[in-house]
Amino acid sequence: MSFLRAGLILLALALSLPASAAERVALVVGNDRYAAGQGLRTPVAGASLVADALRKIGFEVIEHHNVTLRELLQSVAEFARLTARADVAVAYYAGHGFQFEERNYLVPVDAEIRSWRDVEFETVSLDSVTTALANAAAGVLLVDASYANPFADRLGPGRGTAARGLARIEPGPNMAVASATAPGIETDEADGAPGDFAVALSERLTTPGIGVEVALGLARRDVASRTGGAQVPAYASTMVGVVELNRGGDNAPEPAVAAAEPPASRGPEAGPGAALEQEMSMWAAIRDSGDPSAFRSFLELHPNSVFAVFARTALEKLQAGGGAGVAEPDIPDFPWPPPLASAMHVLPREFFGDGDGDPTLGGVARRIELALDDGAYFERGYYRAPGGFAMVTRLERMREDGTPEEGARRWSVAGDGEEFSLARYLRNLLVAEPGHYRLISFVVSALPFSASGAAITAGEGESLLSGGLNVMPRPLAEQPFTRDHNATALVYEFVKPGPGAEASLVMPGTLPGRRHLERARLWSAFAGAGATAE
Repeated sequence: MSFLRAGLILLALALSLPASAAERVALVVGNDRYAAGQGLRTPVAGASLVADALRKIGFEVIEHHNVTLRELLQSVAEFARLTARADVAVAYYAGHGFQFEERNYLVPVDAEIRSWRDVEFETVSLDSVTTALANAAAGVLLVDASYANPFADRLGPGRGTAARGLARIEPGPNMAVASATAPGIETDEADGAPGDFAVALSERLTTPGIGVEVALGLARRDVASRTGGAQVPAYASTMVGVVELNRGGDNAPEPAVAAAEPPASRGPEAGPGAALEQEMSMWAAIRDSGDPSAFRSFLELHPNSVFAVFARTALEKLQAGGGAGVAEPDIPDFPWPPPLASAMHVLPREFFGDGDGDPTLGGVARRIELALDDGAYFERGYYRAPGGFAMVTRLERMREDGTPEEGARRWSVAGDGEEFSLARYLRNLLVAEPGHYRLISFVVSALPFSASGAAITAGEGESLLSGGLNVMPRPLAEQPFTRDHNATALVYEFVKPGPGAEASLVMPGTLPGRRHLERARLWSAFAGAGATAE
């Protein structure tokens, strides 16, 4: 960091007001008044909408429009002071941003970027905002900066290059992050009105009775629906437990897009969070019942549920004289929410085909299997997840850079010839050689989630998972992979420091989720199997 930048941050801290006991704080910045040919139309309108929504639910909001480099640095410094005493902190940025050498940068309105050498001195690293959020007990980072980069032609050739859109944003501890598009994807602007991402966030994050992670998943669905799938936000989370931004006040705006079920199906006091739990519980109770009336009742109460497509398929089979089975009753359940992961990455939908109709869950599973075969992961176990499935690979030994060990050393933590069992492999870590180990699982589900369940350790693994099925049951394989589904890779990284020591989960992981997939030779296998990579 330059002396000028450090001095500005110290100055902002010195001139700030005396520390307060603020519990809920937000930083909201919208930049659209850039130099000729670089201006935007929607960021300020979006920032105003998000800031007003957060104020209505009790947040202390620092709001700035069209800030210079100095002003942006001062704003982040002031925000860092407030987050140190915050229970929940939210940061929202709308404006130009770009990735350079796999790091993300926010662009102030007075930026003068003539070459890659100016990046460090004319922009603000998004990492500084993430660091400020990490001071709070829980943080939420929202970035609407996936517009076409006006400086792209000035950033190479040189030390590095700038890619399209933003790089993947890795959340800090107990933090949720969301960006307006998937990594590497750019978005178009609306005509001066708040963009779809800002509108969806203002509606979903302020709804009472709903956690941040579920809210971001619903906002993602809203944006995809409004844009016909042209824009699909990305999000990731390391949150432990449920964090609600609206603690039940009556002043939150009503969502303009229908929630997961119609209001008539909710009790008088139930919010969307309770409604989601209700439909999950009801679906778990009826999914293997074989009773047509049960599926009809579910569809009447929850016609827009993520499980509705499964209920309709089961009902159609029953009416045609077949069995209801949406999935075999003996397929074990994957822990939900998934166990705390070292890293995660949502796979691009293009990896699983983009034909006229939706692929099936079986087709998605087959694509994952083919990629795993290419990477020499020949053993896996299937589990049932809400609205989908989970696939767990065999535990492997890896080098510190994430590449697999060669030959027998890679699979030194071996099974005993019995059915695949994660618990058995974790137990065997107790007698394994010291080193780094990795387990990769793929969760395909129509429900938004974060890997925030109980952490896996060698000592606790036995209680978390039993052996999975060696193949996916046919009734489950025949279910569609809908537009609500996502395929997420969860990486569990362990380190065994010495002989006799217990292996422990590495949190956060030494690499981002995508890097693990690349080093494991899985990303190229997915991309080469008939899909377009990010």
